[in-house]
Amino acid sequence: MEGPMNINGGLTIVPLTPAFLPYAQAVKEMIESGEGPFKIKTPVDIAPIKFGEHKHDADPRSAEPYAKLTKKHIGGHDCFLLGSGPGTWEVIGKYQIALKYLVGREARRISMIAGYFPLTRSDKDDGEDILAMVGMITRIFEDAGEGQLTKIIAADLHAQQSVVGGKKTALLVEVSMARRVLRKMLLDVIDKYGYKVPVVIVPPDKGAYERFKPIIKMVMDEFKNNHPDLTIHHREGEKFRTDSTMATFLGVTGDTSVLPGAIILCFDDEIAKGDTVINTARALREKYPIIDYWAGVTHGVFSYPAPERFSELDCPVSRVYASNTIPFEQRPELTKLITQKKFRLVSWVDELAKIIYYRHLGESIRNIR
Repeated sequence: MEGPMNINGGLTIVPLTPAFLPYAQAVKEMIESGEGPFKIKTPVDIAPIKFGEHKHDADPRSAEPYAKLTKKHIGGHDCFLLGSGPGTWEVIGKYQIALKYLVGREARRISMIAGYFPLTRSDKDDGEDILAMVGMITRIFEDAGEGQLTKIIAADLHAQQSVVGGKKTALLVEVSMARRVLRKMLLDVIDKYGYKVPVVIVPPDKGAYERFKPIIKMVMDEFKNNHPDLTIHHREGEKFRTDSTMATFLGVTGDTSVLPGAIILCFDDEIAKGDTVINTARALREKYPIIDYWAGVTHGVFSYPAPERFSELDCPVSRVYASNTIPFEQRPELTKLITQKKFRLVSWVDELAKIIYYRHLGESIRNIR
């Protein structure tokens, strides 16, 4: 059925870059179908913002940015700005300009979706001269929204304290893809090994263990009910971090007798250069006769040289699971991993559709999803 007029106006998705346009189109089809959870048939408009550069004297160093966004589908609408990190200068600048444009085009309400929150790793001071920036970035986006930005939605934040970074109460809301990724990994274990091989879920450090412990328990309980013949344990990894870029894996805490003969599922929020997960895998393979080692994350950052390292024949990590909170379709550096079937995608697009749909209806996106 056709839904009543929303007090915030018609629903419009604004892809931050062309990489997010296919996601916006998929979300539009899901919501407009009126099927499944989308019981109130809701029209969805898509209004891409286009960025360009004014170039002077053919000198790229003098290029200055501009953007194009008409008022059509923006003025008086409930607008969802869809993008993601990592938080490069370009990404942060585009978010700021896009938010200003939405205000200038008189959007009724603005919700910003950053699947991977920009600068999410910058959660604490890093040495004497580097301040934590995650709170600054939140306030920069908030200021750019000029009061019209009422919610920033991000998946599986690296730093839990990020949610208190803004001036507005509950500005930044965290949603989770962790359960979906972990569930997919366990189902694939059953598909490949049946129920004969025990599973040990090992987040790489105490922070990840504490962050994902409720989700791990929830998934373990689910599989205990639906797949009682699968044996699942979870243990805490231990590492020593010298700064934001260097860490040394120390081992696994607790009873390690469950490791020999098991498949290890290392689970965390993100993979950047891959040092932690690869070093952990190598150390565990050298110390214990494990059957296999898979890594799973919400955010596949895969910065250099991660794609090359994971694609090496002697890489101790057999598979890497990640969602597409960071779009992977236009990343040629991942082609080899995909061809080798080492990279396994767990799409978040249907979750994204639910987030936008329930947010538009004014429902809780935490619980209804």
